[in-house]
Amino acid sequence: MTDFSPQYVAGFFDGEGCVMIHRQNRSIGPYYNIRTSIAQSTDDSGLLGWLEEEFGGSVGRYARQGGRDAWSWTATGKVAVKFLTWIKDYTYYKTEQIEFALEFEKFRREWSDVQRESGRQHLRDLKFA
Repeated sequence: MTDFSPQYVAGFFDGEGCVMIHRQNRSIGPYYNIRTSIAQSTDDSGLLGWLEEEFGGSVGRYARQGGRDAWSWTATGKVAVKFLTWIKDYTYYKTEQIEFALEFEKFRREWSDVQRESGRQHLRDLKFA
């Protein structure tokens, strides 16, 4: 399998990737962590397979309404941190989102649920800034 450079992957992520703070509602209260994904609608999932092999996470196929199936690589927690740290110096459009997500993951255990939810909203707002 081909090795991909962080510069190439960062460019691909800038166009096709997403970083978010995911909230899972549990009986003991909400749980927050970062999640990142890259999706592409092609039969060649070489990059996504390489990311799964190199970093972890998972590759899945999903049906799109009225179109070709798409592939997605998704990573959470420590896997997402490792990946985002690897590409952050080479992104252009998503650098601020990545930096905030990494800061969130570093401090989320110390923050209250109100602060975590505020951080989640802040990251959403950065996507449309």
